[in-house]
Amino acid sequence: MTDAPPIIAPASSSGVVGNILRGLAAVLLVLVFTGLHYLGLLYSALFLALFIAVPSAVLFKSWSAIRRKLEFGLVRRPFRPETRRHLLQWFNRCLFWLLLALTLNLAVIPIQFERGEYRAIRWLIWGAVVVLAALEFFPRKRISLSLNLPFALGWLFFGTQLERIFTLVTADQCVVLDAPFRGEWYVFQGGRSAFLNHHYLLQQQRHALDLLKVNDGRTRQGDPSKLESYAAFGQDLLAPAEGLVVEVVNDQPDQPIGGSDVQQLTGNRLVIEIATNRFVMLAHLMKDSVSVVKGERVTRGQPVARCGNSGNTSEPHLHLQVQNRADFWDEDLKTLPILFRNVALVRGGRTQQLQKADVRRNDRIAAPINGAPS
Repeated sequence: MTDAPPIIAPASSSGVVGNILRGLAAVLLVLVFTGLHYLGLLYSALFLALFIAVPSAVLFKSWSAIRRKLEFGLVRRPFRPETRRHLLQWFNRCLFWLLLALTLNLAVIPIQFERGEYRAIRWLIWGAVVVLAALEFFPRKRISLSLNLPFALGWLFFGTQLERIFTLVTADQCVVLDAPFRGEWYVFQGGRSAFLNHHYLLQQQRHALDLLKVNDGRTRQGDPSKLESYAAFGQDLLAPAEGLVVEVVNDQPDQPIGGSDVQQLTGNRLVIEIATNRFVMLAHLMKDSVSVVKGERVTRGQPVARCGNSGNTSEPHLHLQVQNRADFWDEDLKTLPILFRNVALVRGGRTQQLQKADVRRNDRIAAPINGAPS
């Protein structure tokens, strides 16, 4: 009587080493992208990785096909019991690519590009995802858990980000302000995700907004090296709420385009106490433009300063935040979400007149040009 062959063949030493190396590579990849997230570089890294992934996947699938290591049963009969694991892998990976594309699409700033360029970027994102999803129909015969785990962690991460972005906040979690300007302004940085708001990972600026003035759909016209070419530069800014002026910085120079003051991050600023532990800060103001003084009471809609380019800034804009302390440098400083009262909100080409508008990147906010605030 001969010995029966083992039901499970022992793994070869090369196979064990390969699994260990793949596992270590997956862990390293997760750690690298986690680090990039907290450095604020994840969006750029993912955008680049998406387009590197397409030719890499084509080459990998081609090499695996030559070596006859691809599974073709999934594309022929995907619901057979023997291809069920491959179908789950396809779902896992395609969900990752889909949520990645949705996140990147939200994070792209259209106003930075010409219309044709922006359309091309969107086509590239969705085209890359379609190609990658199609290639996933031809998996390797052998499924590796270590290579699927980063995809699962990835779509869970993107899902969390998207849920945070789209979940509406309640009024009791926010501070309602009048728009501190007139006309149409653009939300360049804002929203409850680091993908939409580079302030979000910083406790002292988490719910801050960076706002740019828009004229004829553009934030600047003319020579990009001149401050006067930017629509926001020199625009009147208004008190967004009634309160007491508790801090004024008015003597910092406006930085030239391309310059930045990393020592005085906020540049010229105005801080107004509007309630207990509620302070509105307007920052990056034009030098010598603040028209109120410390200790003065201001009313809603009162002109208080002009928009400038002082401090740590790349172009003229208004940095707006509501904080729990007067001093921006207080270790316990935290910010609160902002809702704008009675503005027209333009999002995705649709205009809504809202009593309380919760804004995020790429929104346009239009406040009445004339008339007192309601």
